[in-house]
Amino acid sequence: MKNQCLILVVGLVVVGAMRVHRVHGQPPTDAKSFQQGVYLIGAKARDAPDGCGIAVVSPADGKIETVFRRDSGRIYPGGRFSHRGDKLAFCYESDDGHAQILVIDAAGDSLQALDAQGMITAWSPDDRKLALYGQDRPDQPLQSFVIDLSSGKRTNVELPADYVAEDWHPRAATRTAVYMNFRNQLYREIKGDSYPTRQLDLVAENGERSPISRNPSTDNIWSRFSPDGKRIAHYGRRLVGEKPLEYAVVCAADGSRPVEILNFTQYGQGVGLSWFRPTLPPAWSPDGSTLAWSVSTNAEAKADGGEMELVLIRVEGGAPKRISLSDRGIQGGRRCGMAMTGAEQQPQAAKRTTATRPSRRLPVYDEQRNTDRGAKWRGHRPVPAKQVGRRAAFSLG
Repeated sequence: MKNQCLILVVGLVVVGAMRVHRVHGQPPTDAKSFQQGVYLIGAKARDAPDGCGIAVVSPADGKIETVFRRDSGRIYPGGRFSHRGDKLAFCYESDDGHAQILVIDAAGDSLQALDAQGMITAWSPDDRKLALYGQDRPDQPLQSFVIDLSSGKRTNVELPADYVAEDWHPRAATRTAVYMNFRNQLYREIKGDSYPTRQLDLVAENGERSPISRNPSTDNIWSRFSPDGKRIAHYGRRLVGEKPLEYAVVCAADGSRPVEILNFTQYGQGVGLSWFRPTLPPAWSPDGSTLAWSVSTNAEAKADGGEMELVLIRVEGGAPKRISLSDRGIQGGRRCGMAMTGAEQQPQAAKRTTATRPSRRLPVYDEQRNTDRGAKWRGHRPVPAKQVGRRAAFSLG
């Protein structure tokens, strides 16, 4: 069955027991296919602050319907649908700290429960394995690994130090990986802080790496292959003077021809939001025309007290479609998983407004030009060990 779902996850939330059940009183759903819409994985509702679940949002009218619900525990901010679209995998941790990888079907029944812990980043092309990353102990670096669903066997992914594997090509063994790049920082002298300049690579089956991002003065994470495997979407950030600009990028599967399809920072300012920041990786629509992204918004330049939105971005350009999750009962400041299904539900390209800019080809890196614009990039500057440990937190964000 053709994949009808895509996921994008937005944070740690409270979920329930080893098995995820249907909401009481709901009629059974078709176990072979998930309902069309955008799925919120582990959403935390305002009227049920101690619980969480899974809800589906209609991109057409923003209507939210609860699909699954539990009363305790939490779901990690990572989860993916299988390529066939018939299974959803996520990591659930009970209140006593027992973590499991749950694989459920569209009816909400737990097909598998494996004792493992980590952020789920991808399914293998044949839907037999799950890719994750995590820490065995808080003082250890992030480790990428793969779990075989038939045997439960864990296999670590061999990568150089400070690398974390992200997505998996839908039809090949190629992976994307982020180089955490702890010693390369962008420094803001006025504010006295710094930004990491993480870089994205392609990793072939034999371990050979080739760059996706090619500008050492920009920050790049959260890579996702398109459903046909021909393109990659990812998050980017650069400094212009002391000001950080965050944007969505789509490039060819080899990293060439990168295009900025939305500048989150400039768009937010155009609609009166000083804080308009994506929170986790994007998700592709099944037809490859649209990206779904979770975004934290606030009129003030801070995350505290802000709201959450689902933002749908046409790859070919145009104003994004925004759906407020906070207005629909989802707690602001929380991250939760998302998925989109059904080509007929994709937003139509909107007319340009003063709040949006056309897609643009990203420039080739030029160190002199970058210096002239005010960004100060300093490569291989030592970072204190305690700072490295802080940046190696469980979430790549």
